[in-house]
Parts: sequence; structure tokens; C-alpha cells
Amino acid sequence: MNKKKKILFLSSFFPVKPHLETWIEEDLNAITIEFETFLFPKYQDLNFIKNKQYHNEKFEIIPDKKNLKLYLKIFNLKHIVKFLLICWKQKASFIDLAARLSLVTKTLRLFHAIKNMGITHIHSYTTSSPTAIAQFLSNELDIKWSYTLHTATQLNRKYKSQYNYLSQQASWIRTISPTLAKSLDQYLDIKNKNKIISIPLAVSIDQPISTFDENKKISTFRIITISRIEKYKGSDLILQIAKELIKKSMNFQWDIFGTGSQIETCRKLLRESKLDHIVKFHGHLKNSDLRSTIKKNKYDLIVFASNKFTNQVEGIPVAMIEAALFGIPILTPDNGMISDLVEDKKTGFFYNIKSLNKVPGIVESIFNNPKELNKVIINANIKSKKMFSANNVAKAFSEQVNFLIQI
Repeated sequence: MNKKKKILFLSSFFPVKPHLETWIEEDLNAITIEFETFLFPKYQDLNFIKNKQYHNEKFEIIPDKKNLKLYLKIFNLKHIVKFLLICWKQKASFIDLAARLSLVTKTLRLFHAIKNMGITHIHSYTTSSPTAIAQFLSNELDIKWSYTLHTATQLNRKYKSQYNYLSQQASWIRTISPTLAKSLDQYLDIKNKNKIISIPLAVSIDQPISTFDENKKISTFRIITISRIEKYKGSDLILQIAKELIKKSMNFQWDIFGTGSQIETCRKLLRESKLDHIVKFHGHLKNSDLRSTIKKNKYDLIVFASNKFTNQVEGIPVAMIEAALFGIPILTPDNGMISDLVEDKKTGFFYNIKSLNKVPGIVESIFNNPKELNKVIINANIKSKKMFSANNVAKAFSEQVNFLIQI
């Protein structure tokens, strides 16, 4: 039996605090099917990965403070200069550069800890500071490295030189959707475009689908939104949509989960509009509680409201994928990468943020045609399973890494 190859993952964010990203954990669970995985997050509270297969206990990155000889061995001037030079070349701004300079100690200790571990590939889960660590370790250990571009938030001309430099240094770039791959393509030089590979994020797909009861008469619609409560995520649009539904005398309860800078503002506006008994902001929803919440409340519709029509903003929300897997119809603007999953009236439903008065009519038409609705629900479920299956993602990722190891 072939021994699993060892891969080191670097991340600057991880689900150790309620507000941090949660999608990486499931993605890593999938990829470890093929690899012996070593994880090095920025945050050192590792309680969330107890009973997992990540080998963090092998990272003795903080040597004995009394061992001056070991310190001198780790902190040699040549390595420090090399790392700082990489930080300078990768910088997107002086703020980013300052943040990366603070990583010198951690990077050199990490290098000392892993240099004899037989790591065969390094992958960074972000384009921020871990890419500098990944490039330094790759150079010193003479192995390949790659990174995941998980969002298009910073895809603009300002970052063009940074992305070109990263793509030149890395062996390949994983984007999480075809739309994001096309967006990145326009910022890279021709010689680096062939390094872009689209591999979706992995999610668990073992939950059973629930189709719509075609004989069901809905007296009160149960609506859910899971999103950061920010203006660019459409926090203000949700209230406007709610008002439009009320104008049409539609009965509904709307549960909104998430945190953000606008949550108290939204709660205040709800009270002032006397909508706080209908639309409720519940705050943070743990990823582990997402599925049980959906099952318990039997929602009829999930609504998204990202209000900036550009590929530079919206990814494919994990909550949207989960909704498709559970059989909850999706109502969303056609924004960013969402169209990679949602096709209007085929795997979900689009609305125009400039015509919110038409949303009640769209909602009515969705549920007035239960047979067509079930076709949409089933199509969305099939597409989600195909795109985000852990086995498919792990296979695609491992094939790429193994190819690089062999050449």
C-alpha cells in the first residue's frame, strides 16, 4: 500500500472564532482522503480539530527560550533577508507589507520544524500573508507550492502586479468557480494564465433532499437568510423586500442569521418600521448548527441580497449550497459567482435588485407551480452534489498535486 504523500496547508483564517470562515474545514476533510495533511493556521487555538486527522502536534514551532544555540540556528540572516524580500515583492500595500513583516519569527520557526518531515507540497488557503510563508518554504525545501483564491473581493487593477507575481512563483492557482477563474484570467500575463485551475469547495452531501409537497397550501411563508450583515451583502435590501411582501398582503416569517457592522442598524430600522415581529436578526449561526436549524424550521425559501453587481464581490455562499442540498428553493440576484450554481428557473430563481417591487410576484409564481418548483429543487440538488462532492474535489486536487510532485 502506497504511503500517503504529505501536504502542508497554510491559512490566515480558520473557524476557531464565531466570525471566522467555516468552509475550509469541510474542504480539508475532503482533501485528506488523499493526503496526510499538516495544518498551520494563524490562530493557535486548535480545539476545533480534535479527533481530526490534522497533525498539528508535530509542529514544535516555539523552541526553548533558554536554547540560545537553537535560536541562532533558526534566525540566520540569510533566511531573514530572503523572507523579507519575498514579502516586499508580494506586497499589495504598505499595510499588507507591515503585516507580513510580523511573520518573520513564526516563518523561520516553522521552517525549522518541518524541514525534515518529508513535506511534498505546500498549499496556501489565501493570497494574503500565508503565500509569503508558502513561497519561502517552497524555495528553501525545493518543493512545489500553490494557493486557493477563494474570493474575488480584491480582483482589480490595484492588485494586478501582486497576482502576476504570485502566479509566476506558484505552480498553480486554485479558483473555486469557473466565473472566478475567468475574472482572474484578465489580470494575469499570458504566460501565467494556464496555471489557473477551477476546483470547487467541498461540502458534505449526505443529507437527504426534501421536495416540495405539491398539495401543500402555505399560509405563512418561512424564509431564511444566512449572510454577513453588511451593506454590500444587501442588509438594507432585506428590509425593502419585506416591505414589498407586506404590501401584497403576504404572510411570512423571516429569520436572518449572521453578524456584521449593520446588525444593530437593521434591528433599529425593524423596530421603527414595526417589522421586528416578522423579520428577526438572530445573530451568528454556527456552521455545526446550520443543518439542524434548517431541518427544525422547515423553511420554504432562502433569500440572498448581495447588492453590488460585479464579479469582484460575491462568491458561492456555503449556505446556498446547503440549501440546494436540502431542497430549499433559492432566490437571489445574479451576482458574481452565484450563476455557477444558480440558473434562473432551472436550479433557482433570480430577481433584480433594481425592481424589488416585483419580488412578491416572483415568490407567488414559485409556489403556484409546485411541479415546476420540484424540478428546480431536484436540479439544484443534483448540480450541487456533482460540483461540491468531497470525493470529486479530493480527486481533482490530488491529481493536480501528484502531477506536480512527479515532474
